[in-house]
Amino acid sequence: TDTGLVEGRVYTDAMIQPAVAELQATAFTKFRRNYVTCATYLSSGVMDFQDNDWWNNIANNMRMLARLAKQGGCRGIFIDMEHYGGISWGPWSTNFSLRPQYAGKSWGHVADLARERGRQVMAAVNAEYPGIEIVMYPGWSMMSHDRTGGITYDRTALAASEYGLMIPFLDGMLEGSDERTRFVDSGATSYETEEEFYNHATLYVNGYSRMMSAVPGEFGKKVRAGFSVYLDRNWRSGWSPENPNSNYNTPQKVHDKLFWALVDGGGFAWVYSEVAVWWWDQPGESFNPSQLPWPYTGCTWTPQVYWDSVNTAREAAVTFPMIGY
Repeated sequence: TDTGLVEGRVYTDAMIQPAVAELQATAFTKFRRNYVTCATYLSSGVMDFQDNDWWNNIANNMRMLARLAKQGGCRGIFIDMEHYGGISWGPWSTNFSLRPQYAGKSWGHVADLARERGRQVMAAVNAEYPGIEIVMYPGWSMMSHDRTGGITYDRTALAASEYGLMIPFLDGMLEGSDERTRFVDSGATSYETEEEFYNHATLYVNGYSRMMSAVPGEFGKKVRAGFSVYLDRNWRSGWSPENPNSNYNTPQKVHDKLFWALVDGGGFAWVYSEVAVWWWDQPGESFNPSQLPWPYTGCTWTPQVYWDSVNTAREAAVTFPMIGY
């Protein structure tokens, strides 16, 4: 995941072609629904929706990622929209409105600009890849279950939200996309029970989030619920591949969560981990820290029982009627 997407780096065709060649040369047998990943968080400052040059470059970068996905045989793009302690998307009332570039501007004016930038980005993406699938974490449901204020579906609350300007941006992406493009809102938090998975699909995505959107008709046609399952949740308190039943998410819990994620999400779920590395499956495997895209030095192996949990959950979900909200 490259943060250069929004921080000035210019993506070119020459940059992506080695990755295209690698994808084309790979005979995928199990991992057949693949995505190019990117991130929108800023290491400093806020989104400047007024800067044409900046957004023209972002649109170009997204177009290159769409080209990579299309030519590489991927289903689409996974966009990590979390701000990671920054202020990429808000709040307007305590951050954006105090910035010099927004002096004298209203919330409504800047929200309209964000919406237009969403249209611009999505037009560039569809120019390369019609009918693409865009997976996002978080999505509209982050606002309808905002960590700063609890459940809300009142659009007047957007100005005070840490993700407030993300919503009009996403609405613009909906408006700028072609009829075959689909979006997956893959959750805003970690869920524990079947009821929570079901509520995310029925309430947060297809209920409150649609009410938050300025284009509920487009939302209803193009957005569906997906889920994330946090494999090594609470890893700071301890993650033991040697004794997996001592972990917060035991193999059985991972199986159960993934099963309900697949059923309630209509077949879309992804598994996230912080320190558990899937391609290390035994103790003692070493790595070169410079090759890792994240700063953690405590990465460790993942035992086979977790792979078994994933496989059995998938097999069980296939035979279960998908709810698919």
